[in-house]
Amino acid sequence: MTISTIIGTGGHALLLSAVALQLARGLRPKQNNSHILVTVLLTLALIPIGPLSAAQFSRGLFGDLSIISILLLGRFLLLPQASRMESRQLFILLCIIGTLFYPAALGLGMTDPYQWGYLNSYRGIEIPMLFLGGIILVMVIAGQIENHLIMLCILTALGAFTLEFMESRNLWDYLIDPMIFIYSLINLAIYLTKQMAEKYRARKHTSN
Repeated sequence: MTISTIIGTGGHALLLSAVALQLARGLRPKQNNSHILVTVLLTLALIPIGPLSAAQFSRGLFGDLSIISILLLGRFLLLPQASRMESRQLFILLCIIGTLFYPAALGLGMTDPYQWGYLNSYRGIEIPMLFLGGIILVMVIAGQIENHLIMLCILTALGAFTLEFMESRNLWDYLIDPMIFIYSLINLAIYLTKQMAEKYRARKHTSN
């Protein structure tokens, strides 16, 4: 079994476990038993049912998750009390990147930014260097705002790309995927809706 197979299948095991954990929240498991529940869910996702396990089936259906998605899923399962502010800032970053990247990558524009991820196959080295410069700039900003999650995600993605831990040789596939982009949009929309509702209630309470 190759490292790319382990990471790809493991990523979807984490995804299925996170979804199952959310659905099981109504059972309100005790905090000290949460890691046991996560272990059980991961085991079930990896146990073969017929020719494939649930994680393998999910991987075949949706493709590999990005390294950042895998890190976020692991953080959600293992560190449920971790800083939400760091996660929200990362979701905002992913929303911005995805909004700029996916339409252009699908042909809505004069350039295809997906080609930049190969680092050496698009207009020589000019565009890839700008692309890497943008990644470094994001890391510098993350350092300034003390968001260690963003820095960890980018460094891990770059390391995995360098070591060829996934089947893809495109850096974009290590940084973002459609699932985490859509989730980031939904998460941000829910957060903004709640903020607007709280401000509305506060104004209403003040006026009364």
